[in-house]
Amino acid sequence: PLVLALMELASREFDDHILLIGMDANTRSGGDCSFQQTVAGFAEFLHQQELVSIWGLEPVPSLWTTCSSRTFLQTQLNKAVPYHERFSRAQRHLKDWIIACDRQVHRVSDAKRDNTGKKMFQDGTVLPTIEFPSDHVIISS
Repeated sequence: PLVLALMELASREFDDHILLIGMDANTRSGGDCSFQQTVAGFAEFLHQQELVSIWGLEPVPSLWTTCSSRTFLQTQLNKAVPYHERFSRAQRHLKDWIIACDRQVHRVSDAKRDNTGKKMFQDGTVLPTIEFPSDHVIISS
């Protein structure tokens, strides 16, 4: 609903502007997605709306933008994982997107991820960290 509303507003009020959307679409990379939006489903929706994203036409769900594990200090103990399993059992999903109208952009370059704040990506890192206090990576294109 949000993307459609922004597209309508942009075409009605800002037709001479470029529509560029950065959003946490809360898409899921796998598992039980019966009641949640999947990465592939969202990519198909964008294609149907003539939108493009930094992830391309067929996003790779393993290019996660969130990676979180619950600790035993949090209230949902049934979701807690031991420290040595914090990455292997982490919830990793591609949730963050940069979107544009296909007719307004010439090319969308490859996506870049940063989970350090230093324009680097370190795989195997559970977010947030002391050095990088966000639970989402920085994405750019």
